[in-house]
Amino acid sequence: MDRGSNTPTIVQPANISTSAEPSRKRGRATCDIVVTEKSKRMKVPFNERGQPIEDESNKLVSFLGATVREIVDINIDDWRKVSKELKNNLWTMTKKKFVLKEEARNYVLKKSGYLWRTSKSRLNALIDARDNKRDRIAACPKDMNRQMWKIFVRKHSSREYQEKRKIFRQIRLKHTLPHTSSRLGYACLEAKMKKESSDPSSITKSDVWVKGHTKKNGELVNAEVAEKMGYDPMFSTTTNARKGKKLGSGASKIEVNFVNDPKAKLWRPSNGMKTFEDALGYSIAWPTDHVIKE
Repeated sequence: MDRGSNTPTIVQPANISTSAEPSRKRGRATCDIVVTEKSKRMKVPFNERGQPIEDESNKLVSFLGATVREIVDINIDDWRKVSKELKNNLWTMTKKKFVLKEEARNYVLKKSGYLWRTSKSRLNALIDARDNKRDRIAACPKDMNRQMWKIFVRKHSSREYQEKRKIFRQIRLKHTLPHTSSRLGYACLEAKMKKESSDPSSITKSDVWVKGHTKKNGELVNAEVAEKMGYDPMFSTTTNARKGKKLGSGASKIEVNFVNDPKAKLWRPSNGMKTFEDALGYSIAWPTDHVIKE
């Protein structure tokens, strides 16, 4: 559609791409959002908390992302300012593509708002990667109204907006508990764990959280995750990460911030660390009687 108009027209979106666009690990999802009366609607299973699960959930999310980018103006400042009429239109379009109960409306609109904000963040990346206004304007995505893009660039290049972004960046830096479930999400991860378990009722939220923060090799993603779980990450075992491994009698936990002899061997090697050079920046076990307390 022409994003300068108020009346949305359903079309198949194209990928955002320009010759000068910086590479990304994963681009935005695209799918056919054309809905006709003859379209076969897809059934999407939901869990008891109203969250979509199974493979169909990914198709629903891809559809929502492509649709919300197509019909919602990127220059609206806040999702809460998007008109009720447009949100109703989004819900109607989604029901024509998927079999959904009325209770799913809240999830659909909430998820759409999140996907809309995420898409704007990716557009911001196009602006941040360029130093001058001319290059930023030239980076206009192929499927976007150029005049609308100019407004977006002007607004997001302003000093006021950049100050706001600094605040949000600082907030994001405090998020030190990255998960490993990728697009799967906790709801689908939980469903998968229950499906593979001989006793599905035994799977708890804690089990799902731990699984979502554990690498394929059995290690936790970082020390912050281990600390939240209440054990020392440097002495955890891959087979029983939730319980961890105690430091033991006569041992204390210290943090290695400075090293005199990088090749000196550790008192208790662990997790592939054998020398102080390996342990720099991490916590290790050290004899309590050799620790000088401040």
